[in-house]
Amino acid sequence: MIMNINDLPPKYRKQAEEKIGRTRAKTTPKKPKYNNAKESCGNIKFDSKKERERFEELMFMREQGLISNLKLQHNFTLREGYTTPEGERIRGTVYKADFTYYDDRGNFIIEDVKGVPTDVYKLKKKMMMDKGYMIKEV
Repeated sequence: MIMNINDLPPKYRKQAEEKIGRTRAKTTPKKPKYNNAKESCGNIKFDSKKERERFEELMFMREQGLISNLKLQHNFTLREGYTTPEGERIRGTVYKADFTYYDDRGNFIIEDVKGVPTDVYKLKKKMMMDKGYMIKEV
């Protein structure tokens, strides 16, 4: 029996459309998981308004000479990746700080702008502490 795809219940119609490569019907944009809105400042894109505002504060502090060597999205390797004897590739673990800089006393500061601290973030924060780094949450 030949059946029209439109005769299927919505759940199965969606699956069939995806399998045969048809584009999904336009729907309203998906709401962000943590209610954040992407923002930009010049050519730099941020994950949230809060992060962009903190960047602007840090730029002002840099102009005043209160901080130096400001970096965005600084990576810290927490665990190197490797390959098992069976050939399975195990990815490394990386913590990506929102901002790093040196304060006016020469202290290295790691900042993370947090709205909702996830379980993964909490775990990586502990791993950073094991390596001797403290994360300043803003």
